[in-house]
Amino acid sequence: MESGNQTHALEFLLLGFSAKSEIRFILFGLFLSMYLVTFTGNLLIILAIVSDSHLHTPMYFFLSNLSFADICFTSTTIPKMLLNLQTQSKVITYKACLSQIFFFIVFGCLDNLFLTMMAYDRFVAICHPLHYTVIMNSQVCGLLVLGSWCLSVMGSLIETLTILRLSFCTNLEIPHFFCDLPEVLKLTCSDTLINNIVVYFATGLLAVIPFSGILFSYYQIVSSILRISSAGGKFKAFSTCGAHLLVVFLFYGTGLGVYLSSAGTSSSRTSLVASVMYTMVTPMLNPFIYSLRNRDMKGALGRLLSRATSLSNAAIILTSLLDSRCHTPMYFFFPNLSILDMCFTNCIVPQIMYSVALAFGSMECVLFTVLVVDHYVVICWSLHSATIMHQQICHLLVAMSLFTGLANSLLQASLSIVWPLCDHCCVDYFLFDVLVIIKLLWTLIQLN
Repeated sequence: MESGNQTHALEFLLLGFSAKSEIRFILFGLFLSMYLVTFTGNLLIILAIVSDSHLHTPMYFFLSNLSFADICFTSTTIPKMLLNLQTQSKVITYKACLSQIFFFIVFGCLDNLFLTMMAYDRFVAICHPLHYTVIMNSQVCGLLVLGSWCLSVMGSLIETLTILRLSFCTNLEIPHFFCDLPEVLKLTCSDTLINNIVVYFATGLLAVIPFSGILFSYYQIVSSILRISSAGGKFKAFSTCGAHLLVVFLFYGTGLGVYLSSAGTSSSRTSLVASVMYTMVTPMLNPFIYSLRNRDMKGALGRLLSRATSLSNAAIILTSLLDSRCHTPMYFFFPNLSILDMCFTNCIVPQIMYSVALAFGSMECVLFTVLVVDHYVVICWSLHSATIMHQQICHLLVAMSLFTGLANSLLQASLSIVWPLCDHCCVDYFLFDVLVIIKLLWTLIQLN
């Protein structure tokens, strides 16, 4: 494998996580969970932003693109690593390695550029609020995203194409779980001067300059915030960019850790851990950082989940009605349960009175009990199930659940009318919960 014309038949070995079978099984479960959380979290952010018109702003437009880049960034390396852990195979072909390098650089550069755009968006919003809508219009945002894609693809293409001229030695072991370009260049027998020049140029253009732009934007943002006289205004301004700043530190901190650790120490284990932080942990944390302390995002996610719940329950109802094979007691209770689920979520999400939601919640509890009874009769009294769970009994059980839910709701709602609350009471909850109100009432009684 020393000659150049054999290069395209090479197979590299990804040493990555070489461990015992027990540890390998734990690592597989851990990394699979991280990948699923990353994929699901970022996908939910994209769907929430697309489906909610309140989030059709430049900041959330860039955030949706960042989430898409994070999904692709992790999908470039983690599935192959999971396959290697599951099959205990470390082999990756030359073409697959080149493809992985290309897409890894593309989506890594996109992360850099999207973070820079988000920093610039916050800079314009805080430092030039009166001109924000003019500067950050939809056309400019679209051109910025298109330019980022073009720069990333061109930069990655140049770095990847320069590898084609190289021939490799007999040692083809990569001490990583993916084909990292610096590690691949260490295995070549050819002169890598041109490759190093291209790498340094692309790094400066697509990493150093964007990072400098982020630092400059936040220097201007902090200077503007410090000139605000009120403490409330300072807190509000910091809160609008705090999440983004945390993501920047995580992304660049772990990214620099990869290359500083590989340059400053010969330990591949240290570099491997830094790579895990850079390629897995940071994309996984992004959805939590941007959604947990963001009211707009939490509201959009709640509305999205409410719509998904309604659609899935509507599908259950239609299937039960249209398919004659589902005309049984069990599938008679399921559509009723789906109707209650739709009403229950649509009471909580739009913030309607809690008593209405309590009625549907109580009805659901009774219907769950009825479903258990139905399964008990079918399994333990199979010969008498048609007699016991006949149509009239099923209707009576559903009517009983509706009556029980309404009675429970009316009782608690009537008792809450006489509670001696103040004129202005803050309920630290996402709905008007009776238990929270009782706790608030007990606090007021103790204070008096």
